Amino acid sequence: MLEKLKETFLAKLLLIIILSWIVLAIIFGFTDLEISKAVVDRDFLLAKFLYFFEAPGWGLSFATGALLIGSYIEDVKKQKIPAVVLIFIGLIIFIISLILWNPWLLNLSAGMAFVNLILLIAFLKKDWREYKKIATIFVALSIINSLLFVQVTKLLCGRIRFNYLAAGYTDYTPWFIPPGPSFGNFSFPSGHTAQGWLFLPFLILIKDREWKDPIRIIVTILTITWGSLVGISTIIIGAHFASDVLFSTGVAAVLIILLYNKFYLEKGNFSAQK
Repeated sequence: MLEKLKETFLAKLLLIIILSWIVLAIIFGFTDLEISKAVVDRDFLLAKFLYFFEAPGWGLSFATGALLIGSYIEDVKKQKIPAVVLIFIGLIIFIISLILWNPWLLNLSAGMAFVNLILLIAFLKKDWREYKKIATIFVALSIINSLLFVQVTKLLCGRIRFNYLAAGYTDYTPWFIPPGPSFGNFSFPSGHTAQGWLFLPFLILIKDREWKDPIRIIVTILTITWGSLVGISTIIIGAHFASDVLFSTGVAAVLIILLYNKFYLEKGNFSAQK
């Protein structure tokens, strides 16, 4: 009975996500500009902080990458080498970023060094082979959504950000009518939002806990709140339109269900694995 419930729940959830995505894509296709004109506030401190604070996303990507590489090594001590290497690289880049005062490098290096350090301390005596499956999901989500989908689509679409639109918004284009390939206009889709949703696999880690379990409640709230706030902040400061955020969110949501189905369920049919 439990397996059937899980099968039904996941199938319905996937359908709801896709249908919601389609409906919102249509709505935002005709309201993007008006939404941005109504909500953009470039001086909103919280939105500015969330937009520029990319360290958590970068750090998680590098740390789970180190975890995945380590999971292929049998020697428990040698499994930690990738994380140690990334910590040192992160520290070197961090020093360089301070000298050059480069915020992007500062975020990258801080995340790389700090999150890998946390990983190393928390799982120092663990056998990382036990975490190969979940590490694969983290890395796959990062590569497929943040790297491939977002970056390739940005180049092909060439949509101009709200902040860079000409007077009178004459060069605005809806998401379904992209200007074309560009190496300077990267509004659609939102890379920051994709980074914000990199924490979704944590929901898989708590899947076996009771719904009323405080840890499950806290992790769920933090994961969804972080991803949502990061996406919304990009709209508020004028870096992205609502549809830019929607597509990064939609791909992340669909991917996490498909990856969970592939790695944790039987025969790819939404039936729970024993």
